[in-house]
Amino acid sequence: MNKSIIILISVFLVFVLAIAFYVYSTIIINAKKSQENSIVQREEVDILNISENSLNRYLDFAVYRDDGTILELAEYEDSSLVIMLFDDKDDASIENLDSIEALYKNYKNTIKFLMINTNSEVNEELKDKYSFEIFYDLKKESIKKYNISELPYILYINSNNEIFNTKTGLSTQDAISANLDLLSNNI
Repeated sequence: MNKSIIILISVFLVFVLAIAFYVYSTIIINAKKSQENSIVQREEVDILNISENSLNRYLDFAVYRDDGTILELAEYEDSSLVIMLFDDKDDASIENLDSIEALYKNYKNTIKFLMINTNSEVNEELKDKYSFEIFYDLKKESIKKYNISELPYILYINSNNEIFNTKTGLSTQDAISANLDLLSNNI
């Protein structure tokens, strides 16, 4: 009887060790797969970000104020900056401007805002509607430099002059706010 109890206990211990080894192996394998997937996802995001604008640093270009004076983007070098290129005749562009207007007062002391109308005409109504300044790219220099095919287009540039995010098309106010939060912590 003692032998059968010892054999039974031995079989039970071998079984418990086998299960423990299986669980441990599964955890290790899943952790490695997760790490590999994370690396692949980061690479895909990096490739996506690079392919969207083929840049990781901003390119300088000139825009005009409504009084005709020129502003060079280089004037904002080493500042956290949001650039939105838009067409004032496009509904998605106006919705993005409205979202940014709702957030502007909370971030205007830590982030510079360049809202750039790419339409070839100066829109006088925009001056009264928004509290931020509207700039104009009458020659569409910014669209050419950043190879932009769709508006609105938002660039988020940190104080190291690096583009850390871009967005084409309509953005939600929450998405804009999340990017502004990230940008304001990057000063």
